[in-house]
Amino acid sequence: MSQLDEGHYLPHRPVVKENSTTKLRPVLDASAREQGRPSLNQCLEKGTNLIEIIPAILLRSRLYQVGVIANIKRGFLQVSLGKEDRDFFFGFLWVNAEGDLRIFRHARVAFGVTSSPFLLSAVIDFHLKRCLAESEQNE
Repeated sequence: MSQLDEGHYLPHRPVVKENSTTKLRPVLDASAREQGRPSLNQCLEKGTNLIEIIPAILLRSRLYQVGVIANIKRGFLQVSLGKEDRDFFFGFLWVNAEGDLRIFRHARVAFGVTSSPFLLSAVIDFHLKRCLAESEQNE
């Protein structure tokens, strides 16, 4: 077994679904913790609870003739993590077929981490505002 880098390693387990296009997928447990230490989810800021603003969004949508909605497929996988953030929060350990311990880092926002919904929302908001500013410049 090799020397582990400093940081947090997410526990994970496989979930098997025979009748699915993704038969085997890893499930991360960012709520797991050691005795006397907080979990990753306890250390991260949740951000705004977006469920609470749904009524205001629905009411505001009635002000205009056209409304736009979207379902972003695999949204969390579309958001990259900075290299400096990967080392500390999104590592996981894997034992390969030869029994060697390997260290991997997530390069994308992981589903199941407290801050993931907020991060996805913030990225979408950033790009929508950027597109709006660009379209106003081109008018």
